[in-house]
Amino acid sequence: MVIRGKEIKNLIVGGCSYSSYTELDLNYGTYLSDMFGFKNIDGYNAGCGSNHRIWRKIVTDLRNRKITPSDLLVIQYTTNERREFWSRHHNDTNFNVGHPIKGTPMREDYEHGQLIKFKFNMVGDGMPKEEKELFQLWEENFICGEYESEIFDNTHFMLVKTLDSLGINTIFLGTQYQHDMDLWGSKFCSYISIREDIDGDLDYCLNGDDCYHLSEKGHYRVAQILGEHIKEICLQ
Repeated sequence: MVIRGKEIKNLIVGGCSYSSYTELDLNYGTYLSDMFGFKNIDGYNAGCGSNHRIWRKIVTDLRNRKITPSDLLVIQYTTNERREFWSRHHNDTNFNVGHPIKGTPMREDYEHGQLIKFKFNMVGDGMPKEEKELFQLWEENFICGEYESEIFDNTHFMLVKTLDSLGINTIFLGTQYQHDMDLWGSKFCSYISIREDIDGDLDYCLNGDDCYHLSEKGHYRVAQILGEHIKEICLQ
């Protein structure tokens, strides 16, 4: 498939557990790949993931030319307070989030330590006391909503301009986590919201009541919406 003059071979989805394999064997990335014959590249979405992780993974691979104009990106941002920290501590009780095989590790090995994921109310059993203290102090003293929004807007702006300069086709996905994003007249980036189609429909909620994650039907519906959006882009 050709999108904006680029032959697309691979699909890369960046996001949190909303886009990952949360209690399911298939997600909207796999459905969308099957629809268009793309190769689905995993590893960019993660349970308990953050915008910081999305930016790190994508920009690193853009710099290293592992993401090229033959890739189509779908980016589902999550809430702004989430982030990664590097820790020198190792936790041997590590596990995959959301799915025992297809899920991403809760703690990701990095150099001689691990990357740990922060969001509200993350302090739990098994964490080293230094990490518990860090998360408690961070949550109680070092989060300002306006500041986090400014950091998000600035980094999103830099990413859009970078994607445009490299000719990387990208769809930013509006969800209950993050929506109404500016693209500043981008040539290669587009935006579509799934909130009106998805929010409030219990059939699309995981297990019928967890609307922070998608059911199998929900993932398929998101793939359908994205598929129609891709077809519209191709006609432009």
